[in-house]
Amino acid sequence: MKDWTDEQIQHYYIGTSCSEYPRVFWERIKQRLKHCRDVIDLGCGPGAFALAAVQDGYFVQAVDSNKKQLSALENKMLEWGRNTHCRLINSDWLDAEVEAADAVISAYCFGGSIGCRKGLEKIISKTKKALFFIMPYNDERIDFCGETIFNQLGKKIPVYGDCRKTLDNTLENLQSLGIKYDCELIEYDFGINLTYSSVERSTSFIAEKFDFEMSPMMREYVEDMIVEKDGCRWIPNPKTSVLISCNV
Repeated sequence: MKDWTDEQIQHYYIGTSCSEYPRVFWERIKQRLKHCRDVIDLGCGPGAFALAAVQDGYFVQAVDSNKKQLSALENKMLEWGRNTHCRLINSDWLDAEVEAADAVISAYCFGGSIGCRKGLEKIISKTKKALFFIMPYNDERIDFCGETIFNQLGKKIPVYGDCRKTLDNTLENLQSLGIKYDCELIEYDFGINLTYSSVERSTSFIAEKFDFEMSPMMREYVEDMIVEKDGCRWIPNPKTSVLISCNV
């Protein structure tokens, strides 16, 4: 996977502070965390759930193989003065040395060792009470209503992978391991608040996500998307994902 740029990480933090992600998921997860004190955020990236958990008083082990994204999370924890509430672990999941925790959260990271059978078995072995997976539902890469611009340019919409197949395999593995689960399909908006980002920077960010060059057409596309939301100018990014909740 291509490493994130500093600009992408900055947009991620802006997005997670203003958008419905991770709030819509975290609100549901917290309802199941009664009597829990610590959490593993597995494949944490820059740490949307690690930050949410620490802010609500949980101790977090944040695990990711990407050193740059963990460094960004470390800086954010230091900025918040919460670094003692989070242990950063830079490792592939199968090699990671973690303590068992009350809950494990793994969002959008089912490639490689996390999503394989051995990875799932290790996740279960490190979970005392509750386990949560957040997985994409659509195979097509349609961030920021991308199907429109791909169609305008006559290009094929890229895919993340076999998301439905990955979801089915995960549920089958959980069932075979004797883990009961609930699934909820959740629609949310992970958009951009233009109070914190210019149209030019946002267009550049979206173009990079689509692997397009900056162009007048891209600028026009983004400008046409802008709406008013909560008194702010907003670029929508509607998404649909699956929340899998398990008691272990």
